[in-house]
Amino acid sequence: MDENKEFLRFLNKKYYNNYDFEWFNNDEKKKIKMTEAEFMEQKNAWRPKIEDRDILSKISIPIPRPADKFSLIELKSAAEEQYYLRNYQLSLNYVNDLLKPKNPNFPTDCNLCGAEKKEMEYLRDMCFKKLSSA
Repeated sequence: MDENKEFLRFLNKKYYNNYDFEWFNNDEKKKIKMTEAEFMEQKNAWRPKIEDRDILSKISIPIPRPADKFSLIELKSAAEEQYYLRNYQLSLNYVNDLLKPKNPNFPTDCNLCGAEKKEMEYLRDMCFKKLSSA
């Protein structure tokens, strides 16, 4: 029973006054004042961003070392994309580049985690299987 009282006291808003939570932030966002002409100019200047269908196939191999996590994930996505587009050799090239061991000369070099590594090993095996049956 004492735990419930303690918990209710914890939920009391006065308890949170010392903390900077967003619901206690008095700085509300205010709309930028614009004239109708400024608004229409901004609206007409906006264009949608259209990407290529095969944008991931334009990734350079090998990835530059030291590799950051973003480039590894991008390469992983490209390998998966090429596999599903039935470009098994290109997918295999990406996977082999991903599975290279971490370079000890670069302390900031990233590597795939265990689960991602297993996924890429499976993808490599499937690429070999598809290439050998073709």
